[in-house]
Amino acid sequence: MAVPGSGPDKFVPESPWGLVDLHQRVMAVPGSGPVLAHCSAGIGRTDTFIGLCNLLHEAEVTGKMDFKSALWKLRQDRMHTVQTVEQYKYLHKVAIAGYNISGTIINVTYMYFRLASLESDKEGNKSTCNYHQEFDTVVELCGATAPEVKDSPDEEVQNVYQNEGVDTNRIKDRLSNILPNPTFRPDLTAAVPHEDTYINAVLVPDLTNDGHDILTQLPLPSTVTGFWRLVTQFNVGLIVAFDLDSSKSDEL
Repeated sequence: MAVPGSGPDKFVPESPWGLVDLHQRVMAVPGSGPVLAHCSAGIGRTDTFIGLCNLLHEAEVTGKMDFKSALWKLRQDRMHTVQTVEQYKYLHKVAIAGYNISGTIINVTYMYFRLASLESDKEGNKSTCNYHQEFDTVVELCGATAPEVKDSPDEEVQNVYQNEGVDTNRIKDRLSNILPNPTFRPDLTAAVPHEDTYINAVLVPDLTNDGHDILTQLPLPSTVTGFWRLVTQFNVGLIVAFDLDSSKSDEL
């Protein structure tokens, strides 16, 4: 079976979740033979994936992960595996994420049993403590695996506006503390008089199709044109809207 996995050569993705998802899908395929993994050179992205497989197997067997030893063993068989320090740091993030979400992907056939285990404590009494525990783990992981931010939240907001080059983008944001990460924000390309490329939206990648979904705010009166430019540019076929009542308080 061939499983497509994309990633930048020598550099690392912003998030570890794509590789974690790829690993779980590969491991879910039945078969007794070895897994063949390759990229262009076979030493950067490939060995980050192989390193992840080895570390998660080690954690399953011993309860520990030895990153230094894992890299040393890889390089005994192939020089320059895990090419850069960024990939080595990324391997730590993706291994932590992969280990902590192990067992959370459930076949729909067993969904009833999964829900039953989440809705009861160790003594079998009805409880939501397992929901809370799993949710707290996800929140903690998202913080631990998020891209490094050197600025305070207020400074980061200001830098986003400065990087855009125009302070007028402020009026296009429904909430000043909820801003799109420039890395994932789509640029509007259709030329419209008196309109720029900015929109408060982000592309949400998945394993097989980058930018498969788009998250955006409920349009303001001043951003309706930009919203429809976004819909047209990306050939959006389905729009799901929540909380339409919020628009009633918008000033025209």
